Amino acid sequence: MKSLSKSSPKSDVYKQKVGSEITVKNVRPATIAYNNLNIFTDTPEVSLLTRGALEVIHTKVKPSLFRLSNLESHYETIQSQNREIQRLQSEVSKLRRKLAPYEKQLKDIEQVNTIKDNYFKDMVQSSEFGNLLGCTRQNINRLRREHKLIAVSGKNGNYFPKWQLNRFNEPYGCIQNVLNLIGVDNQWTQIQFFSTPSDILEGMPPKEYLKLDDAQESLVIRAAKVHNEQSLT
Repeated sequence: MKSLSKSSPKSDVYKQKVGSEITVKNVRPATIAYNNLNIFTDTPEVSLLTRGALEVIHTKVKPSLFRLSNLESHYETIQSQNREIQRLQSEVSKLRRKLAPYEKQLKDIEQVNTIKDNYFKDMVQSSEFGNLLGCTRQNINRLRREHKLIAVSGKNGNYFPKWQLNRFNEPYGCIQNVLNLIGVDNQWTQIQFFSTPSDILEGMPPKEYLKLDDAQESLVIRAAKVHNEQSLT
């Protein structure tokens, strides 16, 4: 057998290949060993017996390296997916911060709509309200324009609260004064005033207080003045 130290074309090639493999940074040991096996078996200096032994090792190492390569590929894929998930989570967090004010507005709108729906339960449309008053729709609209009746706009026209009528199905005389104090244009502000408890009215809402036998409509007007002053401050 020729000495490996002697120079020959193939041995020079071998040395160059080994040198290039060794000098490559971050090359896995298993990959280096596998490449070296290929180089060794290509040199004439290796005996037939040694070459046969190396071939056995070669057949066992190659499948392992193949599996290792697959694992590395899967690992890189998982790492890439994790980075993408982190990026998407960051984008979602940004969107949530941007949407937070709008979500609050939406909740506020939903709360207002819920309150309005509860108010509508005590209201009827003009035809039914006309039956309670014993007058025509034209007379009801006239009283509404004169601010002697409270009405709010709904899906199918105007709706009138039933609590603005006394036991004789007549409108309370204080309604016109109250509407002039708190504003005749904002319908829901009117409804809110009559539905909000007042210290002046024994802690009762005006619409409940007016049902009392000894109710004083002048106190309701006074409560409206205080409400108007508080809304201006």
